[in-house]
Amino acid sequence: MALPVFVINRRIDRDRLERFTDSASHFGIVPERIDALDAHNPDFPFALHADLIEDHFWGAPEAKPGAIGCFLSHRRAWQRVLDAGYDCALICEDDAEILRDPTSLKDVLSTVPNLDLLFANGRLASWASAASAPPFAPIQDVLRKVSDLGGPAMLSLKSAPGGDCYLITRSGAQNLLTRTSDQKITCGVDWAMVWNGVDRVDEALTSAFPELKILNDHGDVPSPMNILVAAEPVADQVKGPSVLQHAISHPIPDLLKRDSRLTHAEAVSSIYLGETILNFASRSGPDPVMEAHRAGQIWDEPGLTALLRRFPEGGTFVDIGAHSGNHSVVMARLGAAARVLAIEPNEEILRLLKLNMEINGVADRLDMPPEAVALGSVSTSGWLIRNRRRSSETMVRREAPEAQDPDKVVPVKMQRGDEILAGERVDAIKIDTSGSEVDVIKGLRDTLAREQPQVLLDHAENAHHRIERLATEIGYTLLETLPSGRKKRLSSLLIPVARTGGGQ
Repeated sequence: MALPVFVINRRIDRDRLERFTDSASHFGIVPERIDALDAHNPDFPFALHADLIEDHFWGAPEAKPGAIGCFLSHRRAWQRVLDAGYDCALICEDDAEILRDPTSLKDVLSTVPNLDLLFANGRLASWASAASAPPFAPIQDVLRKVSDLGGPAMLSLKSAPGGDCYLITRSGAQNLLTRTSDQKITCGVDWAMVWNGVDRVDEALTSAFPELKILNDHGDVPSPMNILVAAEPVADQVKGPSVLQHAISHPIPDLLKRDSRLTHAEAVSSIYLGETILNFASRSGPDPVMEAHRAGQIWDEPGLTALLRRFPEGGTFVDIGAHSGNHSVVMARLGAAARVLAIEPNEEILRLLKLNMEINGVADRLDMPPEAVALGSVSTSGWLIRNRRRSSETMVRREAPEAQDPDKVVPVKMQRGDEILAGERVDAIKIDTSGSEVDVIKGLRDTLAREQPQVLLDHAENAHHRIERLATEIGYTLLETLPSGRKKRLSSLLIPVARTGGGQ
């Protein structure tokens, strides 16, 4: 398998992405873009990451937003290694330029089977060269030799190691995610990686690298990770002025204050699904999906597991009744969906859906109709009825119910799914529309016949036989029926009859 190459890039930095992609293309590399967190955006929700941010940064009560955003973006890249099931990957920042074919770095894995991380950037390569280190040397050996020679300044070397290019293994990604979660963000991500590869910080090291003293004062590294430095760099940073104002710092308590983006979210839960960490913002109040998240559980995990087994990497997932994004996030992260089309009629809950896709690093895969819409068997106008006790739960009806609280009943546009999905590739559809699932399917007949996607359908227990009959009518079969998260509800996986043969 070719070496996966990631490039960490903010969406606004298109010129950087083009430059990096061009340098990579000379070696036949098509990099995968990691959507970087833009912490320089005034609306960046630092409060969502408060559990990872310490009350000091380099020992001071202020921090540079960009440095924190960079750290969080690298964590996003490490998690992607785990999500994709890669044995290793090359991670680069978008201001790097590929100098030589990085494939040869994989050869180190055969000689160093317990490798966690291999720095392959120009800055650390210059440190290794100044220290006359072997082609692949332990980071702690390089630091000690540079220290013996008087430190980076004495050798006219860059004072920071840089995190612009490094090979990371699966074990290294898991180690760094776990360690940096415990250690919290207290410094630049490059020094955090270096520090975790040092067995002992003594006076000689701290005199040459005062950063290590600040880190060591914060806490001890439990045991060094196996981190090497390549004496010949694979990539180097491109020189030139930065569009970012790196010198700007803010008091950390100010960064962590709640902002306008969080007025509709009251908590963030981190949930492990296998080796993958998923984050879900929620608010208080009775809501079964958000209650599951706050309890550390994924909503409808049995149904999602069944869906994931058959979902093609890079496919398109359609989430009908997307709510706050439970299924959308899982299919983008674990299913590696290249595109998620989320359809949700409740405008109030759409803000949480967008936020959850963003904090999980998959906002760039989210697509939505231009306005809140409900799907049905015909295109018409209808009414969105909010649950009296759970306002985030809704149902849609064509006729306005009588004697209802006006605040609980609002007009909504209804549309046939075939109109929205005309000409679209569709690999899987989830439908959870609180009772109107059959009407939704009737409005999807053309799409189902054309694309033959698998369908995960939430429905009432007493509608089971009706669902079976409907499946037969549209050329589908009911493959699995699983328990739903709600009482008297089931989750059924339907697949086209044409796909039931040939080992499907």
